[in-house]
Amino acid sequence: MTDFGHRFDPALAEVHPSVRAALVEAAGTSPELADQALTAVSPHLQALFGTRQLVLTLPAPFRLLREMALHGTIRQRAMVLVSGPDGEELARTCEALGRDVIRAAVAPGRTLDPGQLSRFLAPPVVDTVVLAHVESGTGIRAPLAELAAVVRTRPDLLLFVDARHSLGAEALASDAWGLDFVCGASEGPLGLMPGHSFALLSPRWLERARADALRGVGLDLVAHHDALARGQQLLPSPPPLTMALVRQLTRIVAEEGLERRGARYRDFRARLEQWAVRCGWVRLVAPAERAAAAVTVLEFDAGPEVSGLRDRLHASGWLVGAGLTGSQLTIGHMGDHEPAHLEALLAAIAGLLTPP
Repeated sequence: MTDFGHRFDPALAEVHPSVRAALVEAAGTSPELADQALTAVSPHLQALFGTRQLVLTLPAPFRLLREMALHGTIRQRAMVLVSGPDGEELARTCEALGRDVIRAAVAPGRTLDPGQLSRFLAPPVVDTVVLAHVESGTGIRAPLAELAAVVRTRPDLLLFVDARHSLGAEALASDAWGLDFVCGASEGPLGLMPGHSFALLSPRWLERARADALRGVGLDLVAHHDALARGQQLLPSPPPLTMALVRQLTRIVAEEGLERRGARYRDFRARLEQWAVRCGWVRLVAPAERAAAAVTVLEFDAGPEVSGLRDRLHASGWLVGAGLTGSQLTIGHMGDHEPAHLEALLAAIAGLLTPP
């Protein structure tokens, strides 16, 4: 195993060497050629989103694009599904935009089910439902198709989906499920360096946004969408970043294929479950039926050995995420990790802990 395969922090994916090479090789590439290359692989982005609609690619931080989108989505009041820090961050962002927020809160380690959502949608009236597809604080995946079906029973509602921890790992069927706005980040399960954000804008979303006379100029996603429909980019991306994106989209969709990629992520989950059973002193926070494909939170039995485990792993060359408590670690097995990389990490964890 090479140096690649040691970063398992869900906040920032590890980039495959061939993608880094594409970044270097693109030095001197003209913006026109880079844009043409990106246009050629636009069907790959559509496949990842599960849509026939245009998918925006913006050279902007994810939180900036998400805030732009929330501003254009929520008219007055939103219901935000909160089951951990990602949901709470969404709620606070909506409030910072001056919108009324109703939190549909469930305990960490759980997710809202369709029946609960139906009850929450009783008065007071909301115009938007906002949720994180994957809650990285717990490794829980929301039942997106089922929740979307509840939202679609209300023609006045829009559904906003933060997919930064699922795009590139979870199967999305945005058109079939009736998702109105879906946004994702390059540095998540897509396995890219930061620098790009992506968004799907449904016809319903565009209709609402066009009715807003105060969309701004540079922050107007409708303008970005209309420019893309004309084959233009209002915010050109640096050619090296674009070519790295083109390379990775090709690797994911055309070379590995979405079915094989999904099978690889399911294999990760199976290995983690088997390892936890063998150890006996660790459990996976998310139940199997709601487990995220690319993020797993481990809960260790109480004991002095657990304290500082993340720092000791870092000192040994492994990067993992923190948990919501001192007895948890978050594993971001995303991007291009292989089973051998995960097995090596689990061996390193076991080697640093003495079973209680």
